[in-house]
Amino acid sequence: MQDSARSAAAPMPDRVVVVGAGVAGLSAAAHLRARGIEVTLLEAGPCIGGRARTAHPAVLRGEVLDLGAAWLHAAGSNPLVPMAAPKDDLPGDDLVDSDALRSERLFVAGRAATAAEQAAYEGCWDAVERL
Repeated sequence: MQDSARSAAAPMPDRVVVVGAGVAGLSAAAHLRARGIEVTLLEAGPCIGGRARTAHPAVLRGEVLDLGAAWLHAAGSNPLVPMAAPKDDLPGDDLVDSDALRSERLFVAGRAATAAEQAAYEGCWDAVERL
């Protein structure tokens, strides 16, 4: 049976447990609740939000300190990227495209790879990407 046929015939659950109250868990819980499914959300840590959280340390006298979530994956499709975009011209408030800065170096047995080894390595990746 095809997956689409199987999923179409499967009944929707009445209740679901979502493990983890990070951004993905919170989003999953919201989508399930919007479909009328009762959700129990479990979080092992002391607060929700996963690695994205905000602190208000007294030493900053009312200013906020964002902890975690300094790396946003899949920037082209991640809905958090527009929220992280700079709102003014403060120094250090720039988003950096780390993919554009990344470089790779291949080492074989503790030495830089030869051109032939590099070509063989790249050929392997090409083969994997065609799978």
